Amino acid sequence: MPRESINPATTPENARIAVETLQNLTQNLPTQTKRTEEQDAFQQFSTPPVLAYLANWVANVSEADTMMEPSAGIGGIATFAHNAGARLILNELNARRAAILQDLFRESKIWTEDAEQINNILPDDVVPSVVVMNPPFSSSGTRGVRKDTMIGARHVEQALLKLAPGGRLVAIVGDNMTGPAFKGWWDKIKAQYSVRAIVSADGRGYAKYGTTFDNALLVIDKVKPSETVSPVVARVEAYNALIGLLAGVRNERPSAEVPSSDRGAIERDAVEQTDSVDVQPGGG
Repeated sequence: MPRESINPATTPENARIAVETLQNLTQNLPTQTKRTEEQDAFQQFSTPPVLAYLANWVANVSEADTMMEPSAGIGGIATFAHNAGARLILNELNARRAAILQDLFRESKIWTEDAEQINNILPDDVVPSVVVMNPPFSSSGTRGVRKDTMIGARHVEQALLKLAPGGRLVAIVGDNMTGPAFKGWWDKIKAQYSVRAIVSADGRGYAKYGTTFDNALLVIDKVKPSETVSPVVARVEAYNALIGLLAGVRNERPSAEVPSSDRGAIERDAVEQTDSVDVQPGGG
């Protein structure tokens, strides 16, 4: 499929065509019926291409952006931001997957840090204008914590701290984050940021990747909350419904305030990056 046809910087009409094409291609994939110990430990479920595309589309990623994916896997989400012409800040804790990312995106520096601490670890002069992410829902990977439903929320918080003022975050998370157990967390987030959308989605879109756990798409802008702006709260049974539901939110993205020096730092890191990535997880 031509790169231009899956560029998320496009109209709703073209987005619908891209979604239909990606859905048809995904149906031809074999279903993942066996998973490795590593995949379970890191909760490595590849983002379905349709959802990865739409997350970038809702984020309104363009060539003017520097996009960050804190848990980039093998580039399923980053590919669509790259197609839109955005600069990339990619991080992946797993060494093998980080090496794949470096092969795919040779012009970008690949970080190998714990994304649950992404703002605390990455240099201050590396600042994204937009974040599109799919964090592990409840696993810390290497720290021995197997089930903690707040882990995904902490990934989102750290990414929001790293995001430039005025930037947009779109996150694919477990649908449990929309439930009452997260009320306190949402109260805190809504007091600091403008929450634009909380949309639950049927998990059958992940069936080819070995799970049917329901998920949710979050859209949060790093601007002061306003009493006149209410988030879109809904549930969809199919990902293509996100286009009509969130077209208005997409078009109302604010302008990120990324200093020119930060853009220079990202470009400098990319130039200095060698052909091979540091393959020690967390080794930075």
